[in-house]
Amino acid sequence: MDDKKEKITSKRVNLKNKKAVTKALSKTTTTKQKKAPAKKIKKEPKKEIKKVETKKIEEPKKIEETKKKVVKEDKKKLVKEDKNKKKTTKKKVPKKEPEKTKLVLPKEWQGIGTGKTSKTEPKDEKISGKLRSSIFEEIDEQTYQDKKKQQKKSLKKTLIVLLILIVIGSLAAFIIIKYNKHILDGLRKYDVYSIGDKVKLEDDSIWYVVEDSKDRDSTVKLLSERTIDLDKNDKRDWQDKKKFHNEGLDIYDAKDENSIAYYLNNEYKTEEEEKVGKLEEVTLLTSKEYIKIRERMGFGYEWSEGNWLANYDLYTWWINSTQNGKVYAVTYKGTYKLIKPDAINYIRPVIVISKDSVTKVVEPKEDDNQIIKSIENILNSKKKD
Repeated sequence: MDDKKEKITSKRVNLKNKKAVTKALSKTTTTKQKKAPAKKIKKEPKKEIKKVETKKIEEPKKIEETKKKVVKEDKKKLVKEDKNKKKTTKKKVPKKEPEKTKLVLPKEWQGIGTGKTSKTEPKDEKISGKLRSSIFEEIDEQTYQDKKKQQKKSLKKTLIVLLILIVIGSLAAFIIIKYNKHILDGLRKYDVYSIGDKVKLEDDSIWYVVEDSKDRDSTVKLLSERTIDLDKNDKRDWQDKKKFHNEGLDIYDAKDENSIAYYLNNEYKTEEEEKVGKLEEVTLLTSKEYIKIRERMGFGYEWSEGNWLANYDLYTWWINSTQNGKVYAVTYKGTYKLIKPDAINYIRPVIVISKDSVTKVVEPKEDDNQIIKSIENILNSKKKD
C-alpha cells in the first residue's frame, strides 16, 4: 500500500514538475514573443545612418565656403604684400645702380613657372596659388590671341594699301613714259594761227593757214602757195598736171593706186618729209573749206586781181569734193567748176604739220610798203644817173 502511495505521490510530483516545466516553457515562449520590439532597435540604426549621411553631404559645402574665404584672404594678403613690396622696392632700389635691384616675390608666388614650391607652404596656400596661376594664364592667352588677330588685320590692311599704291604707281609710270609728249603738249601753250596767216617752213617754202589753230593745238593746217612741180624743173607747165583718177572715177582713196590720194600719201609725203619734217596728214582742200576761206578773207565770187587763193600762176587745181560723178576744181579767177575725173589739173596740196616746224611771216603794213617802194625808186634813179 505504501508502495502505491509512493508511486501516486511520485506521479503527482512529476505532474507538478511537468506543469512547472510547461509554465517555464510558456514563459520562455512568451518572453520570446515579447522580445519582438527588437525590430525597433533595427530601425534606430537606420536613422543614425541618415544623420551620418547628411553630415557627410554638408561637409563639402563647408569646405567650399572655407576655400572661398581662404582665396579672399589670400587676395587681400597679396594686395597688401604688393603694396609693401612697392614701398620696399622704392626704398631699397638705388637710382644710380638699377642693374643690381632684384624683385622680391611673395611666398605664395615663389616657385610659380619653375616647377619648384616652398617646403613651408601650407596646403590651402598651394591650392590658392594654382588657382591664381591658372586664371592669369587664361587672361594672358586671351590677350595674346587678341593681339595676334589685331596684328593680322593690320597686316592685311597694310598689304592691300601697298598693292594699291604699287598698281597706281606702275600705271602712272607707264602713262608718263608712253604718253609723256601728249601730256606735255596738253600743258604747253603754242602760237595762235588764224585763216589766211602766211607762214614759212624749214625749206623756206610759203604756205597759208586754212584752219584756225588755238594755243592748245600743237598742229596747224596749211595750203601750199604753189602747185606741185611734178617734173621738178621749177616751172609750171602741162607736165605738172595730173588726173584725179586714172580710170575716170570720182574716188579719193589713199589705198587705190589709180587715185590722186595714193600719190599724195605715198610719193609726195616721203619727199616732203625729207624737206620740212614729219607730216601728220596730206590731202586736198574741200569746197566747204574754200568757201569759208573766201568769205573770211573778203574775196568775191570772181575777181579781176589775183590773190593767194587763185591767180594766173596757179591756173586750175583740184578740190576734194565730187558731185554727179564729177570733181570740183578752182579756176584762176576764183570760181570753181565741175570737171571729169580723167581730166588733168594742177595739184595744190594741204598738209597738217607741227607748229614747231612753222614760223610766221610778218608782212609790212601799207604805209611801210609805200616807204619801201619810195626807197627802191630813189635807189633805181641813182643807178640810172
